[in-house]
Amino acid sequence: MIKPDFFIAGAPKCGTTSVANWLGQHPEVFMSPEKELHFFNTDAQVRRVQSLEDYATFFPKERGHYKAVGEASVWYLHSETAVRNIEVFSGGSAKYIVCLRDPVDMAYALHSEHVINGEETISNFAEAWAIRARKGAQQPDLPGFVEKKYFDYYEACTLGSQLQRMLRQLDRSRVHLVWLEDLSHDPVSTLSRIFDFLGVRDCAGELQLQAQNTSKLPVSPVASRLIAKAGHLKRRLGLRRGYGVLSWLKERNIVRRPRAALSADLRQQLEHEFAAEIDLLREYRTPK
Repeated sequence: MIKPDFFIAGAPKCGTTSVANWLGQHPEVFMSPEKELHFFNTDAQVRRVQSLEDYATFFPKERGHYKAVGEASVWYLHSETAVRNIEVFSGGSAKYIVCLRDPVDMAYALHSEHVINGEETISNFAEAWAIRARKGAQQPDLPGFVEKKYFDYYEACTLGSQLQRMLRQLDRSRVHLVWLEDLSHDPVSTLSRIFDFLGVRDCAGELQLQAQNTSKLPVSPVASRLIAKAGHLKRRLGLRRGYGVLSWLKERNIVRRPRAALSADLRQQLEHEFAAEIDLLREYRTPK
């Protein structure tokens, strides 16, 4: 196994899928063919890959022409153990790519993703925020195969604090920050900077840079939940391959259109609650 030497470590709904896809097109970069392995966040109760033997199957046995080998797991930034585990695994040489955005927009997008995936039982974001981000509240049931802490839409989106914790453990030169607005408005320049960070040839202008994992809504939340349960059963049975039926059903249950804008009152409320996190991110956003 050739160990990955860089990690797209988060955060959810911040452009990680696009970055992973675009990096995977580079002839000198090997990306794990599947995202969200979450091998190193050992503080999670639900982990997709739990043994080094299984983890090794996602990476080449020989480096060949690859100058960089990586994987993307969006909850590594949120994890309190992932960076420490990666550092032990890599001997303190790994590089980290961290995708970030405004926490308010992330919380709204994360809720939508959970609904689409059939994991969130409260389809209205305002209601979900009022219940799931309130400590000590009586929580409606979630499927048993999901990581419940990722449905606390405040805690999951404290990007400033999560980034601060990561940078306390790492030399700043090994962490490259990618802002979603830059990725959206100027993907070529943003990707060129990532290539420079990884030490590979800049071929950003030659790649297909369509955005991945764009805004979408479920046709039927009930169908989403049934598909999610079937997918969980498949994973429990150890079935990695299939006939693509679940993927086909999931795609048929999706409508690709922008989400409705947050109401002004709800946005103002979330901006107030995330004020400290927004201020922290602003410090990292401003060049030193």
